Amino acid sequence: MLGYPWPGNVRELENVIERAVVIGQGPELQARHLPFCAPVPGAATGEAGEDQSLEGMEKLHVRTMLERHQWNIARTARVLNIDRTTLHKKIKKFGLERPL
Repeated sequence: MLGYPWPGNVRELENVIERAVVIGQGPELQARHLPFCAPVPGAATGEAGEDQSLEGMEKLHVRTMLERHQWNIARTARVLNIDRTTLHKKIKKFGLERPL
């Protein structure tokens, strides 16, 4: 982490840590959870074949937060710090559907 230039400064660091927490499944973060420590730099897919693009990561994060909050739109939007209308637009954009 110390060798990475952090062009997005604190906001980028915050997003990287948040993403690592979402993707990581253990009690501690691993280097493999950090995008700049990926085994193949510039690869389009990650460990499980998920989309590593910014849009792909956003979709994963929105879906994870929706699931974590049982698809409660108001609560999820509040946690994501976005308006409910924006969250609805993202759900539609990413083709996310509430499980039955």
